[in-house]
Amino acid sequence: MLSEHQKKWIQAIANLIRLTQEKELKWQAKPPPLRLTEDNPKADIMYVTDFEGQELCLYERYFFDHDFFHSPETVLELSNSDGHAAWASPKIEGLDDLLEAVKYQVIDVNDFLEKILKKK
Repeated sequence: MLSEHQKKWIQAIANLIRLTQEKELKWQAKPPPLRLTEDNPKADIMYVTDFEGQELCLYERYFFDHDFFHSPETVLELSNSDGHAAWASPKIEGLDDLLEAVKYQVIDVNDFLEKILKKK
């Protein structure tokens, strides 16, 4: 059974997905910080946005252990004013869906589809 705290996070993630899909929340891709490129865990790309003055960072991190690749996990962080991770959300349902919505927006899949469909 989910706790009230978990239910709130699931609803918050659902709202972030909706705001992303409606383009009320604009995400940008940027290189991850050194802490995610030099050691375990690693990330290839980070997506950032500003939600009412709070920077949100979303990325997929993965671990290597003696040449073994562990399944990646999606992380949502809140950053402080210096851009350093101040807090990470719990592992919660919907984070992978948020990451997909963000990638879809950043890459502008809709525009790509429209261009392809116009070609005859």
